[in-house]
Amino acid sequence: MAAPAAHWNEKPTHIMMPRKEPQREPAIRRLAERGFRLFPVAAREKRPLVAEWPERATCDLEALGAWGLQFPGCNWGLACGPGSGVFVLDVDGNEGAASLIGLIKDHGHEWTDTLNAKTARGSHFYFSYPADVVIRNSASKLARGLDVRGEGGYVLVPPSVHPDGTIYCWAGAREDAQILPAPAWLLDMLTAPVQRMGQVPVGGGDSIPQGQRNAELASIAGALRRHGAMPTTIQAALLAENTARCSPPLPELEVREIAKSVSRYAPTPGPTNDEYETAALLEDVRNFICRFVLISDPQATALCLFTLYSYAAEQFECAPYLQVTSAEKRSGKSRLLELLALVVSRPWLTSRTSAAALVRKLNSGHPTLLLDESDAAFSGEREYAEALRGVLNAGHRKGGKASLCVGRSCDIKVVDFDVFGPKVIAGIGRLPDTVADRAIPIQLLRKRPSENVERFRPRLIAQDAADLRDRLTQWATEGRLEILRRAFPKLPEALSDRQQDVAEPLLAVADLAGGEWGIAGRKALIDLYGGTAAADDSLGVKLLSDIRVAFDGRDRLGSKELIALLVEMEGSPWPEFNKGRELTANTLARLLRRFEIAPRTIRGETDTSKGYLRAFFEDAWSRYLDPTPSFPACSNVTSSQPVRTLEETQFPETSHATPVTVSRSESEPLFKGVVTPVTVEGPVQATRTTKNVVIGEL
Repeated sequence: MAAPAAHWNEKPTHIMMPRKEPQREPAIRRLAERGFRLFPVAAREKRPLVAEWPERATCDLEALGAWGLQFPGCNWGLACGPGSGVFVLDVDGNEGAASLIGLIKDHGHEWTDTLNAKTARGSHFYFSYPADVVIRNSASKLARGLDVRGEGGYVLVPPSVHPDGTIYCWAGAREDAQILPAPAWLLDMLTAPVQRMGQVPVGGGDSIPQGQRNAELASIAGALRRHGAMPTTIQAALLAENTARCSPPLPELEVREIAKSVSRYAPTPGPTNDEYETAALLEDVRNFICRFVLISDPQATALCLFTLYSYAAEQFECAPYLQVTSAEKRSGKSRLLELLALVVSRPWLTSRTSAAALVRKLNSGHPTLLLDESDAAFSGEREYAEALRGVLNAGHRKGGKASLCVGRSCDIKVVDFDVFGPKVIAGIGRLPDTVADRAIPIQLLRKRPSENVERFRPRLIAQDAADLRDRLTQWATEGRLEILRRAFPKLPEALSDRQQDVAEPLLAVADLAGGEWGIAGRKALIDLYGGTAAADDSLGVKLLSDIRVAFDGRDRLGSKELIALLVEMEGSPWPEFNKGRELTANTLARLLRRFEIAPRTIRGETDTSKGYLRAFFEDAWSRYLDPTPSFPACSNVTSSQPVRTLEETQFPETSHATPVTVSRSESEPLFKGVVTPVTVEGPVQATRTTKNVVIGEL
């Protein structure tokens, strides 16, 4: 292991680094020597490259050197918490800066000149981790735009590169600045959540006599829950009250049961911000899913929108489907369905059921159907396959019914069952055309050996998933459902009529989350519908498309000449169309009859023969084919937004979008006012960075 250690102490010559970006190895070595537990993150991304990073993060130079050789040019993450001895306050843009200004003023202008780094939109402030206290991850829990990364969370460290190209750097180039304790008021806010939730009293100083202990503790728990306290907070408060005031104290197990029972009730609704909370939930769903499966940004965006949509499905006239496919098995289809089963509304995960059970289940509970192994279902028993196809076709539109014969003997009658609702269908290959036409394609790829995701252990993430589902359920308030019910989002012109029907509910949710999600949602749907997984391979459309290619520059083609051109097309079905033999003139005429196109006698240069004029196809081409060979390009957008709500779990760093491009400047005193981003001229560089607000003198 000597070589990897030397890798960090010698001038690197063998690692490919981005042009005009700082050398990473010496900087990472110095951070490791400072005691920071580090791990590799994908280049220009925020995705860990190693599974179980909270346990594997290290400050060992040999291990870091080996990772540097394995992942050249990667970003680096710092595992926050007691292991590294730090927690981080993330100030997100002007909103976060304004919030922090207000908090500092409210608490006597107390602040510390601790180590801080410039990020794409704001600053990271590093504070020493306090002893005997747990600092949880949170997003905008302190105030809007102020996130915290504590135990189980991570941040990118300089000189990592943000997805938008901004290089993280230490404020004022002060890499050696001291890491100081957080101001007392900030630490109190982070470690005393009960007092922040409306200053709820946790009981007086009098002792609680026997006979009143259960009622008093339940009353305290109820007050905390009404103000939004988490179950863990309620339990900790009751245990403390029991020890301090109950005479004699109740058994600990009994106290925990009181906390558990009260925690089942929803908090009292308070003032909400629809855009703010919807964006936060979408981002948290994205982070949860992307921990365990490898998916593209457009796929992640569609999955997040579909998840929230499932809680509001009854507000729309159309039920979008997701078609999860792959070229081969072991590509993550079943794992994705398992993850969706943890977060969507009323999940029903199944791979095989009878037609009658399928119809009755959809009618009675209106679940989100998660159907696995659809390729086996559609290629198996014909009666079941036809029934399944009928249910999926009918369930796409509100009011869609499937009919069954119910009763016995002479008392048999036909009953209609409501099968409308969201559905996810996973399997290898394509669905029947009528079903695929109603679905958004999500095509998964088998991960490479070098690609890593967190191991999926349901029992370890059960609480995380339950907390996220609770928040999703509480998100679907009558007010938000009414907004979605009346929404008429702008639909991309690049999508067909059926695709626009499918996209409308998802874009209504995206617009509720704000402009950036609206842009990202439209771009994602265009990308997914324009991909190879979405290619329309119905025989008639394929034939029309190939004939349009064959007519290139011509106004007429004889039947034999047209067939010869079709047969010569690489990858086309026409050379072996007739049981291993090539397409014939009679078969071509029969296929075109459905489009009301028939061969006519046409005059060539030297003779006359049966054939086709270009004019015969113009109407069909305009109706069934895209006028352009590809979808129009969309402007680049950030596919994620800052997380806005508390998630007390292993929490990846929040993604931030950069609203403006400016040149990097030296650290300046800040919080003299909230700076409005402007575009300024700067030196010509390969990478441009964003000016950030840094805390200095008030």
